[in-house]
Amino acid sequence: MDMKTMVHLIVSENAWRDRLSRKNSLIVYYLITVALVAVLGFILASKLIEHEKFIFQMELSPMPLMKDYAEYISWAVPASCLLILSLLFVNHVTRWWGVLASLVLFGTFSIYIVYMLLSPYSLPCTCAGLANGISWAWQLVINIILMLLAYCGLKLHRHIPNTETS
Repeated sequence: MDMKTMVHLIVSENAWRDRLSRKNSLIVYYLITVALVAVLGFILASKLIEHEKFIFQMELSPMPLMKDYAEYISWAVPASCLLILSLLFVNHVTRWWGVLASLVLFGTFSIYIVYMLLSPYSLPCTCAGLANGISWAWQLVINIILMLLAYCGLKLHRHIPNTETS
């Protein structure tokens, strides 16, 4: 299967409907949601556990916004993760917003990573716990994968019946 076909399969709405039954769509959708919950929960915990280190690393950033607002950002990231986690847990409607917010959050992280890759500075990645020590380029790859997962979750959400009562 060539790259063009793979991209078409990922983004084509008709391809999703044709290739996945409703039951399989539901399974894949919930697996994506569980993956996002796991990653966001890990980011939340690691940013709270290593809060002072997180602030210190942001203060080293060549980006003035990060330096000047490190204290605020150090609380905004875990707060955002907590809010998104809450949205993912509540019900069918809020889950869509949680998946969308995950996509936006990982997109924001990716923009910062690209900035760091293009900057002349060689600072360590300020990633969550397990990802400590990986390069900025690998962190960008991870974020792109997470963004693709969230995007696929948004596409699948349309085809998931709202059977929840809460």
